[in-house]
Amino acid sequence: MPYILAISLPIVLLDIGSYFYNRFLRWAGHVARMPMSRAPRQLLESWVAHSRLVGCPQMTWGRTLENALKRKGISKEFDEWFAIAKDRSKWRQLIHSNPKPPDA
Repeated sequence: MPYILAISLPIVLLDIGSYFYNRFLRWAGHVARMPMSRAPRQLLESWVAHSRLVGCPQMTWGRTLENALKRKGISKEFDEWFAIAKDRSKWRQLIHSNPKPPDA
């Protein structure tokens, strides 16, 4: 009969927001490395000159990205995070590091 060996190691679980933002930043890095001919990359760099109408969603993809970058302590400036995301190994190391506490 198989048995389970009990190992007393502490389990560290992060809050669900940390897991969500890590996955979100991971995907943003993939999009940043895509060629400009791909639709997700075109949407990442697109811009709408008009403000949203009344009643539209408060949380957009861009605002979620800003929150994720802020939570990890990465600059929200497009050129800065985009340049880091182009280097896959550096981006992975940055997004998989321990989250920095959000500003109070």
